[in-house]
Amino acid sequence: MTLKDCAKLYYVSIDYHVDDDLSQDGWSWYIECGYQSFWSNKGYETAAECQTALETFLETWEGPTK
Repeated sequence: MTLKDCAKLYYVSIDYHVDDDLSQDGWSWYIECGYQSFWSNKGYETAAECQTALETFLETWEGPTK
């Protein structure tokens, strides 16, 4: 799935987070599919690096399972 196709179907975001109990410092991606969500498990140094990681994830992702 491409990033553009994913964004047409689901809510997709890339955000910067400051270190807290739930995440690491840095950029992370998130896909909200209604009853199911997917997100990066690490903080990336740059937004571009985060986008590349999201696009790599989407290459094999088949969508929500619920």
